[in-house]
Amino acid sequence: MRVIVTGASSFMGLAAVRELGMLGIQTEAVIRPSSPARGALEEMEHVRVRPCLLEEIRFLAEKTGLKEADAWLHLFVQPTPGNPWSIHPLLPFYAIV
Repeated sequence: MRVIVTGASSFMGLAAVRELGMLGIQTEAVIRPSSPARGALEEMEHVRVRPCLLEEIRFLAEKTGLKEADAWLHLFVQPTPGNPWSIHPLLPFYAIV
C-alpha cells in the first residue's frame, strides 16, 4: 500500500507518517522545499520526500506518478488573512482517495 501525505512536515503530518511507518505502509511525504523537517522525514525508511511549492500542487500527480497511490491524506493548512486555520482553496480539488 502507498499513501500520499500533504503537510507531512507539520505536527499532525509527522505523527501520521510515523504511524503509517509502524503499519508498514510506504509513504510519499509532500512538503515545502524549505521545510525544516525534511531531514527527519528522509531518515524514515518507508518515506519518499516530495518537495512541492503550493503553487505547483495541482501538477504533483502528473509530475511524480502519484496517481497510483492508494490514499491521500491532506493535512496541509494554509493560513489566510483573518482566518489562520483556513485551508487553501486549491487543494481540495486535488485530493485522491
